[in-house]
Amino acid sequence: MGCCGSKPVPPPLSNPPLTKLEFVKPPGTDSSSRPPVHHDPVHVPPPPQREPEPVLNDPPKAKKAKAVAKVPKPKKFECDSGHELLWYSDLSFYYYKLTQSWTIRCSICQKIYSSAGWHCRSCNFDMCEDCSHHLGKETPKIKCESGHECIWSPETIFIYNENSGSRGFRCNICQEVKFEPCWNCPTCSFDCCIACAIKTQNIHPPNDNLTCTEFHHLTYFKEIKSHISDEIALVCDKCKSEFTEGECFCCTEHGYDLCMKCAEKKIKSTAPHPGYLCRENKKLKIEEVEMIKEESGEDEILCEICKKSDMKYAYLCRDCTQCYCLKCSRILSGKISKCHKLHCKNGHQLKWASSSEAEIKKFKCDTCAKSYSTGLFTCGECNFNICINHLDLQKSS
Repeated sequence: MGCCGSKPVPPPLSNPPLTKLEFVKPPGTDSSSRPPVHHDPVHVPPPPQREPEPVLNDPPKAKKAKAVAKVPKPKKFECDSGHELLWYSDLSFYYYKLTQSWTIRCSICQKIYSSAGWHCRSCNFDMCEDCSHHLGKETPKIKCESGHECIWSPETIFIYNENSGSRGFRCNICQEVKFEPCWNCPTCSFDCCIACAIKTQNIHPPNDNLTCTEFHHLTYFKEIKSHISDEIALVCDKCKSEFTEGECFCCTEHGYDLCMKCAEKKIKSTAPHPGYLCRENKKLKIEEVEMIKEESGEDEILCEICKKSDMKYAYLCRDCTQCYCLKCSRILSGKISKCHKLHCKNGHQLKWASSSEAEIKKFKCDTCAKSYSTGLFTCGECNFNICINHLDLQKSS
């Protein structure tokens, strides 16, 4: 009973009302007992959309389209044993001393060359310049102000003396007067001394004879008094003679001194390539032509390449008087260092055969049909030979 005359509260229903619509077939509407009746389609609203559940973890990101792969630029180059590869300018001299061959074979592409390259001294693993460029590694080069590559030239100071009577050169980088082999641009007369090459590019000379007992490069002093203040005589560590004035070469760190006479002999014996050999397989050196003519009794000495005799200095053999003038020598050394980029008619790489090899094998140039004992560029696989004068006819690789 309720109070205050209120109506009685009905008892709760036994079953709660349905929360969802349920469709019940009325009696007698079974499709099996009555024929089907066609009705207009009734639009039924779609069920309500549920709220998405929260995602605890970040959904996976969509994959981006693959970009074109770029060759990485490694910080270090390593051989198969994990040793760092370093740039060496002396490889042709190094291998000639080790194996009596100045030909180097790249451990990557198997091509041959006879110039500077990447090298591991522990494993004798070699990488040519082309392979390093393919991997994105720039090779250290000494270039003039116009961007030309400078070449290693032991004969530059003698060319200057022959042309103008000057002694030495002024380095275009440090502006100091030097008397030594250098890197030179013949087009621009740009010169870089050995000390600046080491300091700026960490490039050492291929063949340096001006070193102390600890292999430090000797410093040139135009006047001995600029090296020592006291009036004392220096003793040459080579010939043991005393000298108190004039030019000299010294290593101030190890107290090694060289008189100018001995230093000049060392400079003249510095070859641009180990393949500078005469017909008797002896090393060619820079000599004064008139002095050799007097010693040998020869009336005339001709350059084996250009056939000229008007020269003050030349690469000469004192015994057989085989001769390359300095101008032709510079062209020859450049072609020797780049001949691996040239090919014979069958596509094989060319290599330099020295005078002694050409003399023994009686090589003839396939272009001009002349015999040459001055050395030839040759292909051993198909017996193709070509002289220096016709090498430019071959297409570069």
